[in-house]
Amino acid sequence: MVATGLVSLAEIDLDQGRLKEAHEKLENALTIRQAKLGQSPDTAEVIDLLGQVAMKQNDAKQAQIYFKQALTIREDSLGTGNALTGKSKMLLGEALVTQKLYPEAESLYKQAIDVNSRTFGRESARVALDYDKLATLYSKMGKQAEADKAADTALQIKRKLPGGARLKRTQPVATGTTQTANPPTTK
Repeated sequence: MVATGLVSLAEIDLDQGRLKEAHEKLENALTIRQAKLGQSPDTAEVIDLLGQVAMKQNDAKQAQIYFKQALTIREDSLGTGNALTGKSKMLLGEALVTQKLYPEAESLYKQAIDVNSRTFGRESARVALDYDKLATLYSKMGKQAEADKAADTALQIKRKLPGGARLKRTQPVATGTTQTANPPTTK
């Protein structure tokens, strides 16, 4: 109960940019959860949050350590096909992208897309977001054809979601971000 309260308060601190305070609360929550639960999915949740704090502090190497630890715990306790395992793969991939470790990030992104496609459905918002991240990665790698293909896949999924029918691609992925826009409305 105390650990859950600390995590909740730390998430507020994280959202408000109070990173030092968030880190301290999360370290305390981690100590409590590890003592009571060992290496559990609940412990991995706290470790993921510590990784997010490290990313906001521009410390991708430390974030990588946290995300890798959380991924290992989740794979061991939940299996490789669980949604939380997919989340850990995406977070670890993001830390690797920040460090320009692109091939490793690409592998994790593809694994996460596979897991999330099976968990949430191939045409879910989660999978569309994953493809957007893969498109951005490919663009950073200089793989424009793959970036465009991933961005188009994301867009096709988004068009099938509520409110997405009018989305269109405005330009190729060239700047490292996937761009979509609503077409202008006529009056």
